[in-house]
Amino acid sequence: MPLPSEWSLVVCGGGSGGHLFPPLAVIEELRRRQLAPARILFLTAERSIESAILKEQGIEQFALPAVESQQFRRQPVSALRTLGKGVRQAVGIIRTLPAPVILGTGGFGSVPGVLAGRWRKRPIILLEQNLIPGRATSWLARFVKTVCLSFSETGRFLPEQIPTQVTGNPVRQSIAFLQTSSVISKKRLLVLGGSQGAAAINEALIRYAGQHREQLAGWTILHQTGEADCARIQNAYHEMKQKAEVAPFFDNMLEQYERASIVVTRAGGTSLAEIACAGLPTVIVPYPKSLRNHQLINARHFLSRNAAFLVEQGPAARFDAELASAITLLIEDTTQRKTMAAAMKACAVPEAAEQVCEILLKTLMDFQQAPNF
Repeated sequence: MPLPSEWSLVVCGGGSGGHLFPPLAVIEELRRRQLAPARILFLTAERSIESAILKEQGIEQFALPAVESQQFRRQPVSALRTLGKGVRQAVGIIRTLPAPVILGTGGFGSVPGVLAGRWRKRPIILLEQNLIPGRATSWLARFVKTVCLSFSETGRFLPEQIPTQVTGNPVRQSIAFLQTSSVISKKRLLVLGGSQGAAAINEALIRYAGQHREQLAGWTILHQTGEADCARIQNAYHEMKQKAEVAPFFDNMLEQYERASIVVTRAGGTSLAEIACAGLPTVIVPYPKSLRNHQLINARHFLSRNAAFLVEQGPAARFDAELASAITLLIEDTTQRKTMAAAMKACAVPEAAEQVCEILLKTLMDFQQAPNF
């Protein structure tokens, strides 16, 4: 059965770049196939990171009031009011769209739009980027047609009756099929603290650079700091005469991956999916307060495959020592870099966007045929 002449894709989610880049990869694949919907709309949380990324992509956005899970425990009445307002707004928007399909990307920002899609009896697909499903995915999964999983292990954390497919985490095509050759020949250390930066990693890297100038001789640090720390970190590198390129947020991650030899990163599912496709040796520093400790679980997946070093954030002295040991080993041992790069590449699922695209299109066609499924 062919696709309808006009249909819409409503993406629900946000809060970080990690929740936005996977659906953008799916949209890129739809456009590549010349099957893009007549209307693409992102229903996101009210945060600046979404606006900046989507504006650059030229994609329509509507910010909804959303509630973090902790608010339900602290202020349940207020949280329900806010959630209800977001759902009502989303219902009104979805009602105006031709043949909408709902794609939830996880995080608290996805809840109003997905619930609105359920209210309007529209087909819903969820993307789960992490090995441990988030609270939003766990709660919303009962309402959906399919949950697309990034890791095969994730299924055991969801009820058996939830329909799932292991697709991998969609990655933009330019990164998905990246063939890096810089692991050995170039000397660049890429530091990523997530789309909003990571103060602990920023501080630790400054201390490392100050104490390990011999190891970093000839190396350039490419450091994504987040907005708050950018000027201070840049000044610190300048004062110690360490060659560095510092930015609040790297807009062109393809360029950064192509240039890098080593990565230090948080353990968000999307960042790790991209780094795996790039095949870069990695030091992972999980965010210690991530919900359900999902970043640590993500990191252990790559550690178990000898694709990364895991350094847990803790007391400064211990954290500095363990981080320094991991970075220095990779800087000094080109064989270790090459071995770890190959292991990281083996973890990649470059065809994930294609698989999610197939599921989305099939779901839409099935819905046409049996609109009340």
